[in-house]
Parts: sequence; structure tokens; C-alpha cells
Amino acid sequence: MIARPQITSSFRSAFASASTVVGGKIYDEQNVPSLSDASPSQFSATLHLIGQEPINLNFVDGEVIDYCNVNGDVHEMPKFLSQSCMKPLVYAMGLTKGLDVHSKIGTTGDIGYADHNLDPNGRALNPVINTGSLTLLEELGRTLTKEEIGSWCQRLGGGDGESPFCVAGYEATKKDSLRNRYIATYLACNAVLPKTEDAIERAVDNYAAMDCLLMTTSILAAIGMNLSNRGGEIVSPETSRSVVSMMLHCGMYESSGEWARTVGIAAKSGVSGCIFAAMPGVGGVAVHSPLIDNVGNSVRGMKFLEMFLADHPEVKLF
Repeated sequence: MIARPQITSSFRSAFASASTVVGGKIYDEQNVPSLSDASPSQFSATLHLIGQEPINLNFVDGEVIDYCNVNGDVHEMPKFLSQSCMKPLVYAMGLTKGLDVHSKIGTTGDIGYADHNLDPNGRALNPVINTGSLTLLEELGRTLTKEEIGSWCQRLGGGDGESPFCVAGYEATKKDSLRNRYIATYLACNAVLPKTEDAIERAVDNYAAMDCLLMTTSILAAIGMNLSNRGGEIVSPETSRSVVSMMLHCGMYESSGEWARTVGIAAKSGVSGCIFAAMPGVGGVAVHSPLIDNVGNSVRGMKFLEMFLADHPEVKLF
């Protein structure tokens, strides 16, 4: 049985403690508005338990602010770029739309986001690194616009989907997509993507847009909550199980295995400093803090989740 008052108390306590954590750096491999110029002091988190209203916390000017309880008003949480946190959403969309996802994408974990190798069956290694996401976005993009893909993914967490992308971020990312263009070309040469310029361009363009999908911790925590609740009303239980499983053993890049061992919940990170997680049968949690380690995971975000879950083994998968 989950003691929900204790969980919410631990959430607030861990957030206050994690506000003092230092270390890491802003992602600097690309010059992208709202990514490379993010404020290093930004820190927000949301806990969304099944059947309850979310708790939204933000750290502003040295003070922890509860955005659901400021003078009785609800304030909008800070926005950031989804980066690789979009990949489980694209995976869920591919499964929901009936794509034969795993004919072209495997399930190999503990892999860095830019690894372009293929598995022994000639497939992209998994759906939550660049190769897998490029593959899915190329196929989805044959019948859907990038705006339709982005809106669908935002709505998984209750977002309005009206203006899903940071346009300036998308344009800058598209201009600096040499690595993804190389990966997409490699995939096309190995028959994972169609061997056409159109397919390569479609994959790279859609990926650049989805990297710049605008998110808040409240949206990501709601996605985690829905996944933890066997998909809720948004995706099937089978899709939810597949997505949560992939997040557990692939979602934290090269740190995935150690994360599963020490923290024990399914999570996905992005180099913008966001992490969201699903606690099966309990709810979702998300955090954003832009200073990342050399793997690409938020330093403060990881420490926050470790502290939050330290006293709650009952919410972990192991």
C-alpha cells in the first residue's frame, strides 16, 4: 500500500535538498535557442499521482515555490525543449499507429544517444536513441506532418498541442544536423530507411522539430502518470508496457543499467536537463535542471530523483 502523504512530503523535501546540488554544464554541442542559452539556475519538478492533482514546484530566486498554491492561483510551469525525452513519445506513437516498429528497431540498452551502430539483425539499436527515433520519424512522416506528430505527443500529457515547437530552436537545430544527417544516411545505406534523399530529409527534419518540442515538467509527469496507469485513456496497456520497459533499460543512455540497479524506476532523460519517470500503479514524476553530466543526464535531476525515492522502495520496479 502506498502512503501518499509520505510520498508528497518526500517529494517536497527532496526538491528543497536538491536545489543545493552543483555540478554539470549546459549542453554546448549545438547553438540552439532555449537549449544552449538555458539558465543554469532553472529547476522545476512535478509529481502526478494517479487520481490526484499534480504538485508543481519551481525554484526561483533561492525560494521553493509551489505553483499550485500561490495565492490560490495556478501558474504555468517553465517551458524547455524536450530533446530526447520526446523519443518514448514517438515510440508510443509508432506502436499506436500500428507500425511494425521492431522489424527495424531492436531493444539493446546502455547505449549513447549518438551511437549509429546496428544490432546483429541489422536493426537500429533501440527506439530511444537517435537511430531508432530517426527511423520512426521517417516512417510516421510519410503520412503525418511534424506538427501533427508533435501535437499528438504533447497531448499524451494533457498539453494543448496548438504550438508544439520552439520555432527558433527547430530552425537552429535543422541547420546544425550534420550528425543526424550522417546517421540517417547510414541507416538508408543499410536498408533501415528507404535509400532516398527524401527519406533522409524527412527523418532529419522531423527529428529537429521533435527535439524542440516544448515541454513542462507538468506535461511530462502527466505522461509518466498515464504510462504508470497502464496507459490510462491515451495508449493501450501493451504500448504502455513496451514504453516503460524501454525506458527502464535504455532511457538514461550509458547510465541505464546502473540507474535501473540503484534507482529502480523507468526514466528517460534529455540533454536539455529534463528527466521523466513512470512509477507503475503509483504515478509519474518529472524534473528539469539544465546542467548535465558527460553522458547527457541532468546532475541535479538525477540526485533529486535518487533522494525522492530513497525512502520509497515500494514505488520501484525492483
